[in-house]
Amino acid sequence: MKTTTLQGIVINPGVYKGKAYVAGPGNEREFEKGDILVIPHSNPKYSLMLLDAGALICESGAVMAHICIVAGEIGIPCLTQVSEATSAIVDGSYIEVNADQGEVVVIG
Repeated sequence: MKTTTLQGIVINPGVYKGKAYVAGPGNEREFEKGDILVIPHSNPKYSLMLLDAGALICESGAVMAHICIVAGEIGIPCLTQVSEATSAIVDGSYIEVNADQGEVVVIG
């Protein structure tokens, strides 16, 4: 099985493995507690989902963006500036967020 590794900027450290939830207009799947929230850009509309998220991956967003600050306050692993995250990560795939190393590994 081929794995893909993506790099990003660490907002909040930690390591978490789980199922990816790629947010966007085409996703009809219900967000589940423990899912890793993968978003295209920083947007406060995703903030409440963080309460149940295992980790956050933001494709584009500033270090001081609202959603990144909230993820840090909640204490979940968080990376931003993860280029092409919403296209490289398939919704429902199993991934590892290693925010200690600044990387996301798409396992399958």
